[in-house]
Amino acid sequence: MGLLEGLPVTAAEADVVDDCLGLHWTGVWVRTPRGERCGLASTLCPSPEPARLASPAVADAGQLDSMRLPRGGPEASLGPATLQAMIPLNQNRWTQGNADQVLAWRCRGKRVVLVGKFHFAALLGPLAASPTVLELEPLQGERPGDQAAEVLAASDLIVITGMALVNRTLDGLLPLCPPDGQVALVGPSVPLSEVLFGHGVSLLRGAFVEKPAQVMAGIRQGADFHPVRRLGVRVGIFGR
Repeated sequence: MGLLEGLPVTAAEADVVDDCLGLHWTGVWVRTPRGERCGLASTLCPSPEPARLASPAVADAGQLDSMRLPRGGPEASLGPATLQAMIPLNQNRWTQGNADQVLAWRCRGKRVVLVGKFHFAALLGPLAASPTVLELEPLQGERPGDQAAEVLAASDLIVITGMALVNRTLDGLLPLCPPDGQVALVGPSVPLSEVLFGHGVSLLRGAFVEKPAQVMAGIRQGADFHPVRRLGVRVGIFGR
């Protein structure tokens, strides 16, 4: 069983009010016994492989409401978004704020690995003793994903993008992280669930949708995260 399949054990029953695979973000709005919630996830881009281009970009468009944790194509984003909406949220355990400041304090003098691209990479670089970026499609100066075991084993602080939940790479990354290191999951796709602390994660930075109708309208019209956040999203930090 993967990490995503393990999270629903803490989730409530829910009815889907609305769901949308947007250009940049996927949103799922549900109604639960605890009230209405909306979850977000980055929309997974289709593979450029010819075999994928020959098939529909979303293979089961029109029937996605009945699917459970789809795995392929953009529809794979529905699983993380749904779980984020359904998992009970203990707002007494998390605070508002930016991951930049928290990570800047934690990374001083540490061997830091960023798994994915982050806007705060330039801020952390000068503070860290040895900053490294690990990417599936690396640019100059970045390390490729097939070097993950070597890179992560020699790190003190690992910051992993929430997209790793969506593309199912997180299950393979977490066992490679040193047991005495710190692991942070960062991004709107990250569910603020204590279950993740049992998998070696020490810091979560995710999103809480306050105005589902406005946020879903923005997603449907192709907004990226900054406009979506202005429409009614709070960012939360949750640490153990």
